[in-house]
Amino acid sequence: MINVVTSGGTVSEELMGLTEYYSCILSNTELLKKECEFRSKKLGLILDVIRAIDIPESLESELTTAIIRSWRLKIPETTLILRENEQRKMMGSINSIKNVVGWMERCKAPINSVQLNFRVLSNLPLAPSDLQPDDAPRIYNLIGRVMNCCVSFMEEGLNNRQDASAL
Repeated sequence: MINVVTSGGTVSEELMGLTEYYSCILSNTELLKKECEFRSKKLGLILDVIRAIDIPESLESELTTAIIRSWRLKIPETTLILRENEQRKMMGSINSIKNVVGWMERCKAPINSVQLNFRVLSNLPLAPSDLQPDDAPRIYNLIGRVMNCCVSFMEEGLNNRQDASAL
C-alpha cells in the first residue's frame, strides 16, 4: 500500500480527493466562458497534484515556482472551441490519475509511491501553450528531472529488494 502519509491521509487518498474536486469544477461548461478563471483552476489542479505527490521538496519548490512564473492566464490565440478541447484533455488527465491511484491501491506493492509519482507526473494536464514559450522547455526539463529522480528511487528500491533476497 502507498504508505506516504500527509496531514490529510495517504497520498493516494489526497490525489483521489483532488481529482474528484477538480472533476466537478473543471467539467462545468460555464467555466469555459471565463478564460482567466478556467486557466486559474487548471493551474490550481496542476500545482495541487504536484504538491500531493511525494517528491523531494527542493524539486517540488523549483517546479511549482517555475510553473507559476510562466503560467499564462490569457492565451490570445485560443477560442472557446480550443478551450473545450483543452477541457476534454484535462478531464482525460484527471481520469487517468484517478485510474492510476485506484490501480496502485489495488496492487499494494512496496514501491507504489514512486511509481505513483512517475505516473501522475506523466498525466499532468500541462501543455506547452499553458506556459510562456521561452519557459516551456525549462519546465519540461524540470519535470524530466523529477521523473528521473522517481526512476532512480524505483531502481534503488528494486536493488535493495534484490540485495535483501540474497541474504
